[in-house]
Amino acid sequence: MTERRALDTTRGCFGCGRENAAGLGLKPETDGVCVSARLVVSPAHRGFRGIAHGGILMTALDEMLAYAIGSKLVAPMVTIAVEVTFHAPVRVGDEVEVVAWSTGRRGKHHFGRAEVRARDGTVHAAARGRFVVLPEKARARFVEGA
Repeated sequence: MTERRALDTTRGCFGCGRENAAGLGLKPETDGVCVSARLVVSPAHRGFRGIAHGGILMTALDEMLAYAIGSKLVAPMVTIAVEVTFHAPVRVGDEVEVVAWSTGRRGKHHFGRAEVRARDGTVHAAARGRFVVLPEKARARFVEGA
């Protein structure tokens, strides 16, 4: 079994912020290839009755994509585009795993894929993303602790 290690998070981020009580509370971990985090869908994440809002799932996918690409480069990433396909609803109260991995680079653009998976392996949503490295001069303005 591959050893997993926790990745650093920020304080205020909606996706992973340690001090953001309204956020998703994602705690990303990596095995060196993929990055993943657990998400428990709360009533506050609801869209239609009993179902997770698609924007919440998209946010979790975006967050893990940025971590999957950024952890390889040891740099914070900025989202350029994310395309999400929803395959099946996620119910309020469900615990899912959000898994992402880097798929390559073309010029300054970095690419990745991500999935929201149920415990039984069912893929509820899948995403493809394109990111760029947050420029060094912008990090102090946008990333806590930089």
